[in-house]
Amino acid sequence: MSKNVKIVLNSPGIRELLHSPGIESALLQAGQKVQGKAGANFGVRAISMPSRSIVRVGAINSGGVKENTDNNVLLKSLH
Repeated sequence: MSKNVKIVLNSPGIRELLHSPGIESALLQAGQKVQGKAGANFGVRAISMPSRSIVRVGAINSGGVKENTDNNVLLKSLH
């Protein structure tokens, strides 16, 4: 095997992959799992950025903000 391996990334192909329905679905499932652990004061939002799709989980009301500030609920819901 050669030690001089050069990898050239196909940027448009990677961007297409990061916007694919399969990736978006997997991200949404992961976000919903975190939201489920965090509780009813938190919501999930899918966002399509120019370079990739993302999912954000955050407080949807003042109770969620307080809960997260006091107890780091979102951070703890990741594990």
